[in-house]
Amino acid sequence: MAADYYWVGGSGNWSDVANHWSNVSGGSPGVYTDPPTNTDNVYFDSNSFPNGGQVTLDVSAYCNDFIWTDGSTNPVIWSQSNPLNVHGNFSLAPGVYRDVQNLYLIPTGIKSADFGDNLLQKNPNTTWWEGNVYFGSTDTLNLLSDVIAGSFQVYGNGLLNTNNNNVTSWDFYLGNGIINAGSSTIRTGNFNVYDVFNAQSSTVIIGSDIWNGNLYIHGNQTLNILNIEAGVVRI
Repeated sequence: MAADYYWVGGSGNWSDVANHWSNVSGGSPGVYTDPPTNTDNVYFDSNSFPNGGQVTLDVSAYCNDFIWTDGSTNPVIWSQSNPLNVHGNFSLAPGVYRDVQNLYLIPTGIKSADFGDNLLQKNPNTTWWEGNVYFGSTDTLNLLSDVIAGSFQVYGNGLLNTNNNNVTSWDFYLGNGIINAGSSTIRTGNFNVYDVFNAQSSTVIIGSDIWNGNLYIHGNQTLNILNIEAGVVRI
């Protein structure tokens, strides 16, 4: 059965159930014997990091909803190699540092993703990257904020609605699925499209003073160049 996991006790490892996961906000840990699974909801709130701190993904992390409601103490979620796999809604409060190399959004049904204010580096002494974001579901994901990512990839035959939010990445990859781009600005070094990109009134900026620009429109897909020209492509 699905359960609600609340982080408590400040800094620690995701797998440390005995010291950091409770079944109520601010409650005592040690209630659970195993870390969250892909059917469980996880919550980080004002009782999780009252003095700041970092949750480290020392194992591959799974959950259904991932909800972080308080970033006032600039807490950090950090992982150099272990991924975070979210099967429900994903939400970060402003002030939270997302220092996770690989975030997989794999929603069941119609879900949303809110990246807060896209803070990506807390400690300059740690290995740093612009965390990769992958949408790998056959269902629907609605963006509720701008996204900054190293690589932004859609590959699961699902539907991604940008809701007019902006995406900045060095690599933008649509393998399988549909993107409704609205009036978003997509700024990327590589624009790689295999499937349906509905440009609508979006602006796609390929290359900049930071990146060299590459545009790849691959054959045998339902997208044609007219879909992109519905927006503005600058190379």
